[in-house]
Amino acid sequence: QRRRATPRRLEAEEAALRVCSNTMSRLRQGPTEVALEPTHGSPSLSNSDTAVNNSSWSLQCVRGNVFVTGGRWMFEVKVTQSGNGMWVGVCTRKHRVPDDGNEDKMGPGADRHSWAFDGVGQKRHNGKTESYGGGGGGGGGGSSRYGGGGSGGSARQGDVIGVALDLDAGTISFYKNGRDLGVAFRGVSAGGFGADAGLAPCAALQRRGSLQFVFASTKQAPMKALPSTHRALQFAPSDAEQAAYDALFATYFDASVKLRSSSGGSAGSLVDAIRDEGTMLLAEQLGVDDPTEDPTLLVLAWKFGARKVWEFTRDEFVDGLAVHQLGSVDAMRMAVARWRADIDSNAAVYKAFYSFVFDYLKEDKSVLLLDEAEAAWTVVAFKRRWPLYDTWMQFLRAEKTGAINKDVWNQLLAFAAAYPSAKSIDEYDPDADAWPLLMDSFVDYLDEHADAK
Repeated sequence: QRRRATPRRLEAEEAALRVCSNTMSRLRQGPTEVALEPTHGSPSLSNSDTAVNNSSWSLQCVRGNVFVTGGRWMFEVKVTQSGNGMWVGVCTRKHRVPDDGNEDKMGPGADRHSWAFDGVGQKRHNGKTESYGGGGGGGGGGSSRYGGGGSGGSARQGDVIGVALDLDAGTISFYKNGRDLGVAFRGVSAGGFGADAGLAPCAALQRRGSLQFVFASTKQAPMKALPSTHRALQFAPSDAEQAAYDALFATYFDASVKLRSSSGGSAGSLVDAIRDEGTMLLAEQLGVDDPTEDPTLLVLAWKFGARKVWEFTRDEFVDGLAVHQLGSVDAMRMAVARWRADIDSNAAVYKAFYSFVFDYLKEDKSVLLLDEAEAAWTVVAFKRRWPLYDTWMQFLRAEKTGAINKDVWNQLLAFAAAYPSAKSIDEYDPDADAWPLLMDSFVDYLDEHADAK
C-alpha cells in the first residue's frame, strides 16, 4: 500500500533531494536520476536508460547525463552479457568518438578527455593502454583492441566493475567484484567549474555486449563496493544528514542577517547566503587567525564551488557539505586540513587551486590589481615555492606594473617551475621560450641587477 503523502513527508523528501536535483550545483551538474545517452551508434537503452545493449556489428558508446566537478564519487557497472569487449570509465564534455571506423581510436580512453578500464587487465587514457588490475595484456602504446587483457577474452557475465572518482586527490580507481584494484590514473582534473567542466560516466561496447549501470546505493540494493569516503553518483542525504547541513548553514546565515538588519536592510532585500559577519563567524570557527595568510576560506570556497568572494549561497554551502559529507564544524576543519595537505604535497592539486584563486578573487574584473595579486600570492604561499619571488615583486614595483592578467598569473607558476633559482635563469632563451613579455622583462631586470639574483 502506498504511503500517504503528508506535507511533512513531502517536505522531508524535497530536502533529501535538494542536493542532487539542483541542476545549477557546481559540484554535481545534472538531474536527480542519472541516465545514459548515446554518443556513438544506436545502442539499445532500457531500465530507465541505465542498461545498455549492443546487438549491432559496430562499436556502440554511451555517456551519463550527470557531470561532477568536485568531491568523491562512485558508480558500478554489471556485465549482463560479456560480448566481444568493453571499456568503462569517465569522460569530459569534450570527449568525442571519431567516426572513422578505426576502433582503436574510439571510445573511452582513446583521447585525453577520457579514462577507462576494460574489466580484464587494461587501462587506457589518451590512446595509451597499460596493464592494470592483475591482467597482463596491453602495454604502453600497444593496440587498444578490446578484450586484450592477460586473463583472456572480455569481462565475464556477472562481473561488477566499480569506478571510484576522487577529485580531491585527482585520481580514478577501479574495483572488480568488490576488490579494489588500486589507483589507475593520477592528475585527473574536472576542468574547474566552467561550462565545459565536469566528468561523467561513459562506456563503449562491442557486439553482443550488455551492461547495467548502478548509480544509486540503498539499503535494499547496496553497491558491491562503495567506500565510506565516496558518494554514489545518484544520492540523497538522510534526514539526519540534511538537518545537520541545514543547521550549519542557518548558524552562519543568521549572523549575516543580523548584520543586514542592524544596517537598516529590509527582510525582502536579504540574500540567501552566508556573507559579512556570517563569513567571519565561519572563519573564526574554522580556526582562521589571519585570513590574509591563512588560505582556509579560499580552500573551502574552491571545494564548494563558490562564485562570489567571501560569500556562500545556500546551494553552494549545503551542496558542498553534502557532497563532502561534512555534518559538523569539526568535520569541516578536518576536511580543510586534508585539502590543504593535498595542496602542499601535490603539484597538480596546487596548480588547480592556484588557478581557482585568480578567477575567484578577480570578481567581475579581468585582472587582479598588483596589491590584490600580491595578497593572493601571499595567501597561496607562492614565496615558499619560488626563491625569486621577492625579486619578482621588486621588479613589478620598479616597472610600475598596475595589474596582473590571467595569462601572467597562470604562466608564472610554470615559469617558477622551469626557473626555480637564479642559476637556472642563466639558461633562459627568449627566442625558444614562449613566455609572456613580462617574464622577458623580468629576466632583463635580473641581468641588470645581478646582485638581486
